Amino acid sequence: MSQRTTTSGFSLALCACVGLALLGCDPAAEHGPVAGGADCSCCHGSADNAAPPGALSGASATDAVEVGAHQAHLVDGSYRAAVACGECHVVPWSPTDPGHLDAWPAEVTWGALARASGAAPSWERADATCAGSYCHGATLAGGTTTSPVWTEVDGSQTGCDSCHGAPPPAPHPDRDRCEDCHPETMDGTSGAIDIAGGKHVDGVVDVTPDCSSCHGSAGHPAPPTSVGGLTDTTAVEVGAHASHLRDGAIRRAVLCQECHRVPTSADEPTHRDAAPAELEWGVLAQAHAVAPSWDRALATCAATYCHGATLSGGTNTTPEWTLVDGSQAACGTCHGAPPPGPHPQNDACESCHPGTMDGTTGTIDVAAGLHIDGLLQVATNGPCDGCHGAPPATGSHLVHFAALPTSASYGGVGATAQLMPAGTAYAFDCGNCHPLDLASHANGIDNAGGGQAEVELSPAGAAPGSLRAMHLGTASYQPGATVAVDAEGLRYTEGGTCSDVYCHSAAGVDAPGPVPEPGVDLPFAGYPIQYPSYGVTLARTYRTPSWGDTLSCGGCHGFPPRTASPEVAAGVGDSHSYIDAGGNENLHGWLHGAEPMACTGCHAATVTAEGTRTRSTAPATYGWSVYAPVPIADHTRHVDGERTVAFTTAPVPMLATSFDLGSASYDPGTRSCSDVSCHLAQVAVTWGAPYRFENPFECNSCHQK
Repeated sequence: MSQRTTTSGFSLALCACVGLALLGCDPAAEHGPVAGGADCSCCHGSADNAAPPGALSGASATDAVEVGAHQAHLVDGSYRAAVACGECHVVPWSPTDPGHLDAWPAEVTWGALARASGAAPSWERADATCAGSYCHGATLAGGTTTSPVWTEVDGSQTGCDSCHGAPPPAPHPDRDRCEDCHPETMDGTSGAIDIAGGKHVDGVVDVTPDCSSCHGSAGHPAPPTSVGGLTDTTAVEVGAHASHLRDGAIRRAVLCQECHRVPTSADEPTHRDAAPAELEWGVLAQAHAVAPSWDRALATCAATYCHGATLSGGTNTTPEWTLVDGSQAACGTCHGAPPPGPHPQNDACESCHPGTMDGTTGTIDVAAGLHIDGLLQVATNGPCDGCHGAPPATGSHLVHFAALPTSASYGGVGATAQLMPAGTAYAFDCGNCHPLDLASHANGIDNAGGGQAEVELSPAGAAPGSLRAMHLGTASYQPGATVAVDAEGLRYTEGGTCSDVYCHSAAGVDAPGPVPEPGVDLPFAGYPIQYPSYGVTLARTYRTPSWGDTLSCGGCHGFPPRTASPEVAAGVGDSHSYIDAGGNENLHGWLHGAEPMACTGCHAATVTAEGTRTRSTAPATYGWSVYAPVPIADHTRHVDGERTVAFTTAPVPMLATSFDLGSASYDPGTRSCSDVSCHLAQVAVTWGAPYRFENPFECNSCHQK
């Protein structure tokens, strides 16, 4: 064989590769199996690299298809590590493997990397191009050269945008800081591909993003910068993102999910879809059942809880997203400062909102996190004068409670003796007329109660012994027809009435008879007269005063207290004043024709002024006692749940003489008086004992003839 080339055009070097003896090569000695260390460059390539140049045809220029980009693939490049021969050709185990030394040209058979992610590569020898290979961006978007020409090795086909966009088009973020999302692929210092790391063009898209990889900045996911690279707050993609997601002057940072759904991974459906990002309102934004909305054209949000949808008086409850100068986050923009009535017109917010406001500075306590948290934080047991007067100067408040403001308590049922021991005015605590539970305080602020404080008089739950516990179970308040607003903006009604309350009641007596008479129905056997049993019913009578009325001594009980026939017989049960069947007055109101007994005679602890007493000249009440009102001297002994009897130390004039009651006493258990000098020989006197002027035995009880 003198010919040095074969009919197929292969170089005689091929003979060495197959171990032919023509050139004296010993394949067993020099090659061995390819995978076991054979020198592929014996036939193609060079001493340092088995890939052409140095083709079997003898060609060495890269414009020859047999040479082309072999070397560019088989060595580390600027954007990826060396590609194995097996990605484009079958690498034989031995030079003599079937298909290795067959007819020229060499077959292209794609490997795992070239076909990664479902790519379907193809090779076109005529124009020397490959297409559809994973390595050149078949599974990506935006590449400028995804069908590279094999014989062009000037680097123009290996730029960052050759295989995919730089950055790829949407839904990929429009950012060119690849290292933010691909830290294992890119060198974070230089921003260049980390060739040594081997993660670029490795068959896997290596993504390790956090939120700020695509939008926001290091450590903060909110724009600026936007996904599109915008940084100006006038851009709707940027706007007030940062001011919401950082603590501000009026509230702590708002969570992303109050406006957007936060994905659990970067690849979650709808996360990286087409712009713009969808708004999906969160729990806080929708608090109290509001229905927020977003207008992208105007860049405004409306009806959000965060900007006062449930409040009133705000000057800007539809803020502009791209206006970030602080003007839309000032007190008064979301709600009035203070809100309009029925909110109290008091701008010392810390008085009622101590958890929300800093009591020292009077500013919002942002660190506490209670402002704009979905709840109305109201200290229901704060100082009573924090929102309104204590008490308010409306209706009969000041009459019922004239103690110092600090002594009032919501739900308290104390009375004058506890709240104002000096007794210079009445002091009935708030719980005597308002609910006993703190949850009912300020229940009119959001108009749930029409802006009016709740009046609740039921004795249920009141402390035993308190005045409220003495109300009837039917005790109630009927609001008036006219609604007014006080100086603090609180609503109240004029002319409301309360009924069946102990405070506006008096002792009542019912005894229609018969009441046995000594000497008539029973024999007289001396004093004290022993009566057979007779019926007397003691009950209370209730007035229905109007709120705002000015009451005098007769506003709750008779003045004087009086019973009359036929409902009461013989003046039993109550010895104040009794009108008999003939229309004549008897007992203390008559006082045997002397000046009627003054209230202070038996109630000196309550009143001290005797007052003017006269006799009526009116035909229907001729001769009956008439009392002029007297001031209460000690309010602790009036409307205190007891019948307080304390005898005067002043002389008691009666006709031609005066009596001294200084040593007299009263036993409330037996309702009896002792050592009352005006009763002469009757040492012990039972209150409400029968008395008939015409019966000599009863008439002479004091004389005891």
